[in-house]
Amino acid sequence: MADIASFVLDVVKSLAAPVGRQFMYLYNYKKNIDNLQGEVRKLENTREEVQVTVTAAERNVEVIKQNVKDWQTDVEKTITEAKQLIPRGRKQPSMFQGIVPQLDHPLQT
Repeated sequence: MADIASFVLDVVKSLAAPVGRQFMYLYNYKKNIDNLQGEVRKLENTREEVQVTVTAAERNVEVIKQNVKDWQTDVEKTITEAKQLIPRGRKQPSMFQGIVPQLDHPLQT
């Protein structure tokens, strides 16, 4: 009996670290998606501020530097790509589908 208990304890110990890593992955995954969403909002705000400045400069017949135009193009692409990731990221990773409750709904089983 002691051998079986020792064996079971060894199995539990060997599984604890990998299982703990998976739950930390889930926690960090949600946190990273939340951070991405916040950064996208900041980037959108900065994009709007730059656009207001560019519009005012164009009204004054000022030349808009190419690096500003390039930045605006890059920002549009970055925001679009990030927004495509966020809805998918709100769902739990597929490797956990059906195994753990949705992170957004902790009471869901």
